[in-house]
Amino acid sequence: MGLQFLAMGDRTLAEIWSDHQRVTLCSAILSSLWAPVIYFPLNRLWEMTRTLEKS
Repeated sequence: MGLQFLAMGDRTLAEIWSDHQRVTLCSAILSSLWAPVIYFPLNRLWEMTRTLEKS
């Protein structure tokens, strides 16, 4: 994607790299915030299914 932006010629390599770093950081932060929201309900569901299998 960076090469495509570079080929289009509307951004310099430094701007593309800066944008890439910012997007990567934002993605990591959002992933770390969403992980508990998804993990806890799924973990509870898995525990319930294990309990049902043992019964």
